[in-house]
Amino acid sequence: VWFGEPLPTTALERAFREAKRASACLVVGTSALVHPAASVPLATVEEGGTLVEVNPEKTPLSRLASLSLRGGAGRILPDLLDPA
Repeated sequence: VWFGEPLPTTALERAFREAKRASACLVVGTSALVHPAASVPLATVEEGGTLVEVNPEKTPLSRLASLSLRGGAGRILPDLLDPA
């Protein structure tokens, strides 16, 4: 989501609905400053789900994350996805 970019209402409603149902939310490479999209992971946490953050720097979501992996997505995600 870019600053000032509007989100379709139906897409945003679905994102919140799915986040509430999710057992975990993986947040990758965001400042977590652009709302309302930045609030979607909060729906997972509020329902007892786990938040995992991948980002080089701390964000407003970091304090809520069960796991914060510091580094760029290009370095961290391949390790998370590698079954070995």
